[in-house]
Amino acid sequence: MPDGLYRMLTTTLLRLAVDSTLPLDEAERRLLRRAAPNALRPTFAIQAVANDIPPDVVQRLLGQASLQTSSLPVRWGEEAQLTKHRERS
Repeated sequence: MPDGLYRMLTTTLLRLAVDSTLPLDEAERRLLRRAAPNALRPTFAIQAVANDIPPDVVQRLLGQASLQTSSLPVRWGEEAQLTKHRERS
């Protein structure tokens, strides 16, 4: 992840953790303070595939050399996509 984006996400997570206007308990605030931006990668992959972005495109967006590296989030995304299509039927 580019350094600037990493810093922006880290700063945003820390700001959320200390924002007293948000209805968060202390455990949630601790999680936000410890959260790493890289934890968002699997979520992005799952959501992208579930929204019909081809797995090879997701792989390139994540900067991964092998589809095997992103195979678990991609598989979860495909399962979410199937569930979404079943619910529409």
